[in-house]
Amino acid sequence: MDLNQSPPAIAQLIHRRLRELVGVTDPYRETKDWQNRIAMELIPKFRAEVKSAKNPLLMAARLAIAGNVIDMGSNGNLTESDVRQSLSQALTEPFFGEEDKFQQAITQAKSVLYLADNAGEIAFDQLLIEEIIEQISAKRVTLVVRGAPILIYLEGFIVFFLSL
Repeated sequence: MDLNQSPPAIAQLIHRRLRELVGVTDPYRETKDWQNRIAMELIPKFRAEVKSAKNPLLMAARLAIAGNVIDMGSNGNLTESDVRQSLSQALTEPFFGEEDKFQQAITQAKSVLYLADNAGEIAFDQLLIEEIIEQISAKRVTLVVRGAPILIYLEGFIVFFLSL
């Protein structure tokens, strides 16, 4: 293994070798199921927060960002309490960035390419995608995921995206 490669490239090699050694195509399946269960339990509450927000698009963006706490790659000791705390803080934390430019870019877009990352957090991406679809005139959002399971698990979300 070439340790001069990027961390994602090394991780891909490690995960590939792990799958070969243990004969399991998705060694994180149980953890992903847990993450998705938590996320799906929280979605109704946070969907209501988005819909009642002064700016639903920015609120959905906050939650999609906060949902990134659900990442085994960077946070292997994640608890349900951590997830709930991160999402609750997202409701009140200042939004850093150029909100107006973000809003303008979304409303003027003909289409949006959305890169999904991890299990669990994809549920909060769903809230943002719903708001993006309401904002853009073309109503086209392309969701891209990895070709093989490493950290992402879409079962349960695929129905939503196919219905767009």
